[in-house]
Amino acid sequence: MKPIFFCAALVSWGFVLSAQGQCFLKGEAGLTLPQARAYMLSLINRDRQSAGVAPVTLDLAASGAAQGHTDEMAAFDYGAHWGMDGKNPTERYTEGGNADSDAENESGSGGYMSECDDSYGSSGVRQQEKVPMPVSKDPRFPRSVLDEMEGDMIREQPPNDGHRLNIINADRTQVGIALSSAEQGGHWTVACTQEFVNHYGTYSPLPAAVPVGGAFDVQGTLSQGLSVQDVSLRFEDFPKPMTIEQLKATNSYGTPDNKAGDYYAGDGREVSVSSTPSGQAFSLHVAVPTTWKPGLYYVLIWASRPNGGGDVLVSERTILIGNVQATRWTAWMADKETAAGKVSSIHSRKGCTSGPSSKPTWAVQLRNDDETQTYRIQFQLFPSNRNQPVNWPAGSTAITLGPGQIYVSPVDVSISNPLGCGTDAHLYYALNAVAIAGAR
Repeated sequence: MKPIFFCAALVSWGFVLSAQGQCFLKGEAGLTLPQARAYMLSLINRDRQSAGVAPVTLDLAASGAAQGHTDEMAAFDYGAHWGMDGKNPTERYTEGGNADSDAENESGSGGYMSECDDSYGSSGVRQQEKVPMPVSKDPRFPRSVLDEMEGDMIREQPPNDGHRLNIINADRTQVGIALSSAEQGGHWTVACTQEFVNHYGTYSPLPAAVPVGGAFDVQGTLSQGLSVQDVSLRFEDFPKPMTIEQLKATNSYGTPDNKAGDYYAGDGREVSVSSTPSGQAFSLHVAVPTTWKPGLYYVLIWASRPNGGGDVLVSERTILIGNVQATRWTAWMADKETAAGKVSSIHSRKGCTSGPSSKPTWAVQLRNDDETQTYRIQFQLFPSNRNQPVNWPAGSTAITLGPGQIYVSPVDVSISNPLGCGTDAHLYYALNAVAIAGAR
């Protein structure tokens, strides 16, 4: 089983573009989000072709899982694999309903326009970093910005070339691409996230949370020619919120070293396997010992290629193991979203904002990442403080989102959060998206 180590964090965050970048901020007609994703994909495949490896295809589900984090990086002008909620790419990818293995690259650009009013001072750093800049609801991305981002990563030199190695990794089959831009007072940022995916099978959903002493099943079917080597469980503490300063001090990320268990396939081993017309099916029942520490657990599935072709990490997901009383609302929402038929091309996120009276409120943002389809969306908002519900249920609303459109809930449908934005409170939302027949 190979060691798992992912690439370094942001490259090129903070470089200042010249005239072309400044024209972009003045309204130059750049690429739309779908167009920019397609262009970035072409740059990635150009670099993969130069390295002699097969091209990857665009993964909209992986794009959606990364888009909220990319929006946050642009808004708060930081670069990190972790978000302000303390979650890393694997957690975001899992919470987006994905089940393959994912490895993240990030890049960003930012600067000041000398022609603009520099309301943040001339030091090159915004004076109020904790106040987010508005993220563009209809972003445009110049090709020169995307060229610079991809170029900085692919030109890396050993031993600090994690981004480059991720781009040219022959195991990758797909890539998610998230792009965001924000601008205010002459300061601008553009953030990009690449989510490289190993797609080599299909996997049954994992529960969002399991109590210590409980159990869960890991099941799936691998692509033809692959066979299960083992299923590995790793442990780390529950994620904790991080400040902008803490995020800027981070670098690489990877799977934790703390092993909770290794389960192997074969005669009489823990992972049972069987042959099917589509590939090898496997199943593992995990009984959680009472000695396991509550926290975030990583479920990794390793597969072997035929004829000694090497091993490949085909799936990596996270699961909460701990007190069901403390996590039952998270599990409830996971079940609710699955039952509602959540569509992967709709990306959703939540955030704490201040209403007209400066009273903290919760808001929801939805983005339609589908390039062609319009959706009618019904969603409900449920606030809670830890496991004690407040104003349950809170209400619902219905909207229609066209291709690439963003919806941000206004104050009159946001939910009051009397505990304040700095508390350990959560807003959950059930989302049911239905494609409108014939809409384009």
